[in-house]
Order: sequence, then structure tokens, then C-alpha cells
Amino acid sequence: DKNVARGVAAGLNLLKAGYAPIIPHLSHFATPEALVGTDLYEHWLEADFSFLSTCSAVLRLKGYSAGADREVRVARDLGILVFHSIRMLKQTIRP
Repeated sequence: DKNVARGVAAGLNLLKAGYAPIIPHLSHFATPEALVGTDLYEHWLEADFSFLSTCSAVLRLKGYSAGADREVRVARDLGILVFHSIRMLKQTIRP
């Protein structure tokens, strides 16, 4: 729940700054039963991966997340920039 709250807060921060963030954490509220390792979890990740190809950047927040680690690998494979702080993302990518 802490990762979800941080992800939503980061997404809202970017939204208020003029970006158009995709906040995959919101799937937690739609289907809380989509736990790591379930088919439903994998479906959500596959949907998320399809959105990645449209992104200019990925923000990888601190904390353990197998899904986020997979997102980073996919993003790097696609040549998408990966940031580890909102500040660096905002300094590099303009809305």
C-alpha cells in the first residue's frame, strides 16, 4: 500500500506540473486481488508494457517492486529514458 500511495502521489505531482503520466498503481484499486504471480497481475503488466512504447520516460521510485523492475527492463529495451527522481525527470523532460 505504501508503494501504491507513493506512486499515485508522484503521478499527481507530474500531472500538476503539466505532464501526462500513466499511473499503473491505480490498477491496485480496480482489482486488489491482482496479486504478484496471478494471471490477473500478469494481464495488468502486459497492458502496462503496451503503454510504455508511447512514453518519453519512466520514473522508477524507490522501494521493492518486481513489476517496476520489469517495467524498467522493458523501457530500456525500448530505448526509453529511466529516471529515479522527479527532480531529474523534470530537469530533462519538459511537459
